[in-house]
Amino acid sequence: MTLRTIDQAFVDELEHLGYFRFVAGGEAAEARQEILARRYPLAGEAGRLFMADAEVLANRGVRDLVESVAPFLRREGVSIEVEHGPAGTTTALKLSLEPGGPLVPFEETVDDDYRVKLGLVEIVVWTGDGGNAWNDATAQTVALLNRLLSSHGSFERAWSLHGGGNEGFIVFATVEQVHLLNSALPERGKLSLGA
Repeated sequence: MTLRTIDQAFVDELEHLGYFRFVAGGEAAEARQEILARRYPLAGEAGRLFMADAEVLANRGVRDLVESVAPFLRREGVSIEVEHGPAGTTTALKLSLEPGGPLVPFEETVDDDYRVKLGLVEIVVWTGDGGNAWNDATAQTVALLNRLLSSHGSFERAWSLHGGGNEGFIVFATVEQVHLLNSALPERGKLSLGA
C-alpha cells in the first residue's frame, strides 16, 4: 500500500477537517509547518496528542491519564472536577456521564483485577487471568474516553498510537481525520481503537 504524500494539500485537508481547531493562529501555523518539515502527520502541537504509556496505565494510571486529558474532554462538553490535596496530588476526580448530568466520582480498585468505576458504570481495565495487562489497559482506556466523548455528543474519538507499549499515545481525532492521518502512516504506526 502506498502512503499518502505529506505535502501542502495534505495539510490543507487536515485544516479543512478541523484538525487544528484547538490551537491559536500562530501555533496552528507552526503545527502545520512542522508536519510539512518532518513529513509526519502527527508532528506539531495540535492539542490532540497525549502520552499514554501502557505500563503506567496498567499500574493504576487511568485516572492520571483522564486528568491529563481533562482540558480536551472539557472542550468536548465533559464536566470535570479535580480536587487536590496539600501536596498537590489528586485526591478526587469527578466527571459527568452525559451533558448536564451530575458529576460522579472516578474510583479505582485493584485486587485480582484493576477496575474503574464512574457512578454505576464499571470498567474492567485488566484481569488477573494471565492476559496482557498493558494491552488491556490501553484498549479499555481508549474505550472509556470514547464512551465519555460519545455520551456528550462529540464527534472526536480517542485513538491509540503504539498502544500496549511504553511509547504509547492517545490521539484525539474525528473518524474523517483518522482516515486521512492513517493514509500517511505506516502499517505499524496507524491509529487504532485498541492496543
